[in-house]
Amino acid sequence: MSNRKSKHFEDVRNRIEHSCILTYRPEKCYTGYTLFSTYRGNTFWLIDIRGNVVHTWQVRMAKVGEILPNGQLVYGHMWNGIALADWDSKELWRYPCTQHHDFSMMPNGHVMILCGIEGREFPQRPVWEKRLNPNIRESALLGTAYFIEVDPKTDERVWEWWADEHVEELKQAGVKFPIGEYDVFHSNTCEVLPETKLGEQDSRFKAGNVIFSHRNLDVVGVIDKTDGKIVWTWGHGVLDRQHMPTLIPDVDPITGEPLPGAGHFLVFDNGPHRGYSRILELDPLSEEIVWEYKAPHFFGSWGAGQDRLPNGNTLISEGGSTGRLLEVAPDGEIVWEYLTPYFDGKGQHAIYRCVRYPAEYIEPML
Repeated sequence: MSNRKSKHFEDVRNRIEHSCILTYRPEKCYTGYTLFSTYRGNTFWLIDIRGNVVHTWQVRMAKVGEILPNGQLVYGHMWNGIALADWDSKELWRYPCTQHHDFSMMPNGHVMILCGIEGREFPQRPVWEKRLNPNIRESALLGTAYFIEVDPKTDERVWEWWADEHVEELKQAGVKFPIGEYDVFHSNTCEVLPETKLGEQDSRFKAGNVIFSHRNLDVVGVIDKTDGKIVWTWGHGVLDRQHMPTLIPDVDPITGEPLPGAGHFLVFDNGPHRGYSRILELDPLSEEIVWEYKAPHFFGSWGAGQDRLPNGNTLISEGGSTGRLLEVAPDGEIVWEYLTPYFDGKGQHAIYRCVRYPAEYIEPML
């Protein structure tokens, strides 16, 4: 290919990428870099606030990942493990497991992994992941969900927790068993709580406890990591197939800036049965919804997530197959909006989740 033709194609590609910014209010945005992968994709893209691609990683099939301070990328290899790649995409470590949906890096260097979905490399799965319990699902096998804490230095499992062993606690939250679905729990969140004022005030939310989200039961909650008991639940009768409950920490974990809404939970309430999506900000102590975002045509029937930014805005991945990311102000104004041109592993444009990093975190790596 001639240099002229190659440059022409590159110019076209740059124009397409730049045109994917639908809304940009620079005076109202939290300027930084956004990381995302398309669903079942093999690429992570890092874009600046104007939609320009500044870096990519070529990886195993994935949908969620995060950039570590040393520029390495840790990501979930969908259904098959958790992996670590350097800045140039060279794989440095991989732990085989039936990882899906989420993982959480821990302060001690360990990683908490959500497992329990069909894994292509695990012929033993019918023995140790599928279970028969007529009190949960009558007369048929059920697919459970579980967390494992792994030490990447030794690959040792140091803690695990199985959802189907805590049905009585879920009954206390109003969930009725048995139910007919094979994928009874369909968990989609794994977040280890940081040190917060909320955790100091109420031990249910202490550092080290784990947030879960059972999508098919419309319930989110917190596990006490010391004894494995579910100590807090919310959402049954309110939520509709939710994703990514997350606790707003006291400060941004990178910049140390205070975060508006600290001590509250954010939840993406997908609403496939209701017909529209919304993001809820919940005070977990009073269980009062203190903020809500919904808008015409805002709808992600599956996937999705959100994070609170230091300027008080909320970064959102809309989910579904639209490939739309947006940043909304507290009054609901869209101040940044991106529509990806990249296809996912199913020939659509789905983005499961995204992460916004401050400029001072990324730019030394570029």
